[in-house]
Amino acid sequence: MQQGTRLYISASGTITWAADRVPDWTIVGPNGSSPPDNEDFPIPQAGIGSLVMRIGNVKYTVGANKSIEAKESGTIELMVNDDILTDNSGSFTVNIKY
Repeated sequence: MQQGTRLYISASGTITWAADRVPDWTIVGPNGSSPPDNEDFPIPQAGIGSLVMRIGNVKYTVGANKSIEAKESGTIELMVNDDILTDNSGSFTVNIKY
């Protein structure tokens, strides 16, 4: 992805971000739940379990719908905003247009 490119991102689906906790609030869509207030998360201000992205060294909150202008050139990396990934399950379907 080249710096300055505008991306239009939409996502759907659900993930469980902590299988050993109360399931009704750990099953989330791309917007996640409330922010974790934990600096160990990729983006501490984004919802737990939400869809986030990195291009180069810049991280972006994505969620279900977002328009982003790439601040750096690099590979698009999508991830779940969580500090422990080994207990996650489910998936998001992501559509990126530019």
